[in-house]
Amino acid sequence: MEHSTADGEPTEEPHAPPPPDVRETSIASPDPETLAPGATAPDDRPDDGTPPADREPSAQRDGAVGEQTNELAPVYGGPDAAAARTEPFRRGWQPAMAVMVAMMLLCFFLRVLWLDQPPGSLIFDEKYYVSAARTILDLPQPQDSPYAHNPPGKDPNQEHPPLAKLTMAYNMRVLGDNAWGWRWGSVVAGTLAIVFMYQIGRLVGLGPWAGVLAAFLFAFDNLVFVTSRIGILDIFMLLGMLAGAAWFLRGRPIEAGLAFAFGTLCKEYGLYGPAIVVCFIVALTVYQRPKRPILWRRLAQTLTMGVVYLASFLVALWLLDRHWSTYTNPISHLTAIWSYGTKLTHPAGPTGIESWPWEWLINEVQIPYLTVTVTVCKESLGNGVPCPQDDIIRQYASILFRGALNPYLIAGLPLALAYALARLRGLDKRNAVLALVWFALAYLPFLPATILDHRISYIYYMLPAVPAIALASAELFADQRIPRAVTAGYIVGILYGFAGYFPFAGFKL
Repeated sequence: MEHSTADGEPTEEPHAPPPPDVRETSIASPDPETLAPGATAPDDRPDDGTPPADREPSAQRDGAVGEQTNELAPVYGGPDAAAARTEPFRRGWQPAMAVMVAMMLLCFFLRVLWLDQPPGSLIFDEKYYVSAARTILDLPQPQDSPYAHNPPGKDPNQEHPPLAKLTMAYNMRVLGDNAWGWRWGSVVAGTLAIVFMYQIGRLVGLGPWAGVLAAFLFAFDNLVFVTSRIGILDIFMLLGMLAGAAWFLRGRPIEAGLAFAFGTLCKEYGLYGPAIVVCFIVALTVYQRPKRPILWRRLAQTLTMGVVYLASFLVALWLLDRHWSTYTNPISHLTAIWSYGTKLTHPAGPTGIESWPWEWLINEVQIPYLTVTVTVCKESLGNGVPCPQDDIIRQYASILFRGALNPYLIAGLPLALAYALARLRGLDKRNAVLALVWFALAYLPFLPATILDHRISYIYYMLPAVPAIALASAELFADQRIPRAVTAGYIVGILYGFAGYFPFAGFKL
């Protein structure tokens, strides 16, 4: 059969099989040099100038093992190029998507399961944000609530942008001042975030099954799960980051800018999103050294995203502040947010639930968001009389929400990052570059902030870094050189860790 070289010249290789372990291409790019934004073909221009056919391909097990990508196809047009781009999807897309849909249904079910338990209880920082939403709606609330005495109709929690709290207030107006009203928005945002996690993996070169694995690792992390079913701001911010990154990689910079603005309007750390994709494009361009037209196209799309992001964020914050805050312009509000954040310091070091950033890497200083303890007594005393200490048979937590990562996901982080660094020498380095850049920007800034500025930090600050861990780990365990039994064991470990941290492990109706 005929194969095409990197520059499109055919050569006769009658019986040469396709490379058995070259990664499959993603969905939509006719240009293998353009990786992002909007490009999804592998990089077929190795740094040393050697044609890809003469280099050792990277080992990658995925939904379609041993498939040939368009690395040897003509760069533009032609039926051969089109066939090469679509072949992996005909073989691996449908079964993986069936599993993805089933997983989404399961994840949604787990997020709404016992959503109103324990009855009437506020979980962790819900006490602040539910109180803020009640103040916005002028609803009655307990006198000891954080914002019970603030003027009604305004967002009293002005150390964060207002959009997520307004979303919660809207849900409470529709669904009532109850657990469903407080938490329904988080459930929807957390479920949608899984979809965008899958799309990001596919758009940076992961095949169908590796993309599903990345979404699975993200969805079954305990920190993501708990944040997806309680009424706090962080999951809305993370949804904006993931949606913006996915749309940017699809070559839709306007939608990306709007999504990033949404995330930042929910919580200021949404700024991570545009910073990550900009640094990703810069790093990828340095590695690829693309031709000038591609370089200009990337620059134009990145600038478009940035302008849309800044303009929409500032205008929307100004409009929201006019109606629901005491600030008259976005600059003064942002200055106040910055001032508030810089004052959250503890020169003596972490105490209580506070922690050092390096402790997060071993899942330490976990935060008990809510604990319901059941005491089994020898005799039932009734009427709420506490059981005497000598008569206690056992005590156990029937409900335990914890701020903690899945222990098996974080345990694999060193291997995943080492593998991503090694992948930088491969043909298709998109996923490795994105995972490393994402993790660096979402995690590393906390090191100087806590060491030099004594900034207070908590383990849930690792939430924006979880997508990076999922991408790097998925590519590692999709490698063809990893035995399938090891990958299966890793998946079982993730499920075991998720079950161990499931908040209702001891719950009985």
